[in-house]
Amino acid sequence: MHLQLEADTPLLQADRLQLTGILNNLLENSIKYSEGAPQIRVQTSTTRLQGQPALAIQVSDTGIGISRENQEKIFDTFYRVPTGNLHNVKGFGLGLAFVRYSTEAHGGTIGVQSRPGAGSQFTVTLPLSPQPHAKR
Repeated sequence: MHLQLEADTPLLQADRLQLTGILNNLLENSIKYSEGAPQIRVQTSTTRLQGQPALAIQVSDTGIGISRENQEKIFDTFYRVPTGNLHNVKGFGLGLAFVRYSTEAHGGTIGVQSRPGAGSQFTVTLPLSPQPHAKR
């Protein structure tokens, strides 16, 4: 795994368990849907969300990728990308639905860019914590 931690201010006001679940689900999917040794990159950066400072967390892989028509559905509860009669990856279609629900509950967004055979990049964007007021 390659880490590129470039966020200027990675301070979030978030539920630790939910944030851990978001990252675990994205990393587990990168591993499950990679053929051979997974090539995973986790990158953080400072960005803006609805005009406010935010933290972007990207999890990228070189796995099997997701077609455009399936990208629209992967965050739906119980949705799994059809694989015909091949069921070599276990799951219930709950992981990415959890990621979307938890991200949105924190006021954030989740997006995906992917191409079959070329891997996927998931981007979670979460608002940064307000800075504490300086004492006068």
